[in-house]
Amino acid sequence: MKKLIENILKKAEYPITSNIIIRHDSTANMSYKTDENTQLDINKSEILIEGWYSEIIITTFHQIFHTIFSNQNKSLRKLHNMANSIIILDEIQTIPVKYWLLLNKVLKKISEKYNVWFIFMSATQPAIYEENEIKSLIKNETKYSNILDRVNYNFYHEPIEINTFKENILEEIEKQKDKDIMVVLNTIQSSQQIYKYIQENMEDENTTLYYLSTNIIPKQRKQKIEEIKNNNTRKIIITTQLIEAGVDIDVDIIYRDFTVIDSLIQTAGRCNRNNRKQKGEVNIIKLENENQKQYNKFIYDSTLLEITEQLTKQYKKISEKEFNNITLTKYYKQTKQKKSTEESEELLESLEKLRLTQTQNFQLIKEKIEKIDVFIELDDKATKVWKQYQQIRENKKLKPYEKKREYKKIQNQLKDYTISVDTKKLGTTPQEDEIFFISKEDIERKYDKQTGFISQQEEDIFII
Repeated sequence: MKKLIENILKKAEYPITSNIIIRHDSTANMSYKTDENTQLDINKSEILIEGWYSEIIITTFHQIFHTIFSNQNKSLRKLHNMANSIIILDEIQTIPVKYWLLLNKVLKKISEKYNVWFIFMSATQPAIYEENEIKSLIKNETKYSNILDRVNYNFYHEPIEINTFKENILEEIEKQKDKDIMVVLNTIQSSQQIYKYIQENMEDENTTLYYLSTNIIPKQRKQKIEEIKNNNTRKIIITTQLIEAGVDIDVDIIYRDFTVIDSLIQTAGRCNRNNRKQKGEVNIIKLENENQKQYNKFIYDSTLLEITEQLTKQYKKISEKEFNNITLTKYYKQTKQKKSTEESEELLESLEKLRLTQTQNFQLIKEKIEKIDVFIELDDKATKVWKQYQQIRENKKLKPYEKKREYKKIQNQLKDYTISVDTKKLGTTPQEDEIFFISKEDIERKYDKQTGFISQQEEDIFII
């Protein structure tokens, strides 16, 4: 949805001002334009953008739901602008199951009281509402879902050790010389291992090998995705779950480490995406490390994995049409039955009794591991923006609110070179304020330009 709107804006024949459309998320440019040549200063722009003073707002789940459940003035300033609106929630399946009951009750109440229409968009529509509570915008869903039969799913139920899989996938790459292949892994560590093995052993000079994960800086990720889309030669892509939503990549064959059903379907959406080729193949494997521990168990909820296992164990090969029609409804039904609603119930009680400090416990995304931001001084532009950051930080003449204002001017440039890293893997990476820093001089030891941050787990953290 975000990409679609951005493309429309690029092709617009006349300038579109901020009173018509704005973008509000953690990477948005705080620039509010009143006409083609007039831009408000950053303080006024921030007030208008964060208050959603526009006809169309492109934003995130985080902004919407933390506005609804917040008791902080900054978030509440935009709440009134949700009234009398249409809110389109794209990729709704990413909402954690534990919050389904909460969203069911709260969104229904907002819709009734404030004349809000909520539209859910997803290839894998979750069971947040019962069928009698919502209305489908498609009159004949089965007719359209049956048209989508672009791939076959192939299930390999026996676990395969990563070193064996390395050899197997290399053999497949060499055999399928006219096919674009993507391998989607569950962990950064396993994705790096597979990538490096293929890089060292692949002999086909007419094939381009790509690596994508959150382990490489956003600037590189954007560049690689654009290159993949525009590259007409054969491609091999080694990646992680980041390709599941919002990444427009099309390949012939996918190998996917075992995951939950909605993630399987989202991944399959990157295979024969435009339905222009012969049927694509999505191969689901159960990859395990050298200690016979499956990688999926490090990442996904055990209950959801168990449900997926039960629903897929009978299949060796099944078409996309059959798989989606048979398993998806069962998956969400069983998920709803087996997952606890306790957290939703506690938050609903807090809202009803106006215990608003307790609603701050609502966290749309909870990290399983503690992470911290690391700035990578990868090129001259990175050096320039880091110097700007240092100058603002060290300028004693600036008051705190003035520093904050200056930081906002460069925040997007900083984020282009920033990744989040497990604190246990930082090693002797120096820290400045709340951000760690890898200099150009330290790049070779701590950042691989192809696979990203190099784990320093054996070192101690060094703070300056």
